[in-house]
Amino acid sequence: MDSTTNTKGGESVKHGETYINPDNPMHGWPLSRRETRLLEAICKHGIGHPIPESIEWMDQHGPAGAKGTWSVHGCDGCCRKIKQ
Repeated sequence: MDSTTNTKGGESVKHGETYINPDNPMHGWPLSRRETRLLEAICKHGIGHPIPESIEWMDQHGPAGAKGTWSVHGCDGCCRKIKQ
């Protein structure tokens, strides 16, 4: 699994087909890419929160049987403000 950060001069950094919008509260969090290629932002508690753009890309290009499941994760509440 590769890992990197998602900021570069205050701009979004593309990771293949996905990126984190600078307006997203997860922008600036460390990133981790799962073996499935789903991109997650890691919160200060060590929990991986799937990036909305990565979820969308995986729904379109990932395995057909997994469509609609990419947002499922062990949420600790850090990403709730994103969904409001």
